[in-house]
Amino acid sequence: MKTELSFFGNWEDSSSIGTIRAFIVLIPITISAFIINYNLFPKASLNNKLISSFFIAIFLVSVIGVQNSISLEPTVTYGALSFLVIYSCITISLWLTKKYKIIKLIQSVLIATIFGALNGILIYYTGPTFKYLE
Repeated sequence: MKTELSFFGNWEDSSSIGTIRAFIVLIPITISAFIINYNLFPKASLNNKLISSFFIAIFLVSVIGVQNSISLEPTVTYGALSFLVIYSCITISLWLTKKYKIIKLIQSVLIATIFGALNGILIYYTGPTFKYLE
């Protein structure tokens, strides 16, 4: 399996298509991040959960939005792996604080991986394709 990433291929891809793809997945990714944060930090305030979810979503949108959606399988795999890597880094940092149970952290990473795959499906079916691929 092989995929391509497009970083500023041309002005149209970067300004319009990349922006559209980012807006398509921004809300679902923010909701996904909020659900995971809700699971990880049940005692945190709603405001803190929303703010952290939004910032995590910005990072994830930046990662998932640059992938060229040539076929479904690599798009879903890339989405799942993107979420897996980012949430693994977050949960490893939390685990090192020794305040969280490992089972809850593993559960969060698994949920994040599933959400990543679902967001990959969403961007494949709804996102515009970069012009140089057509």
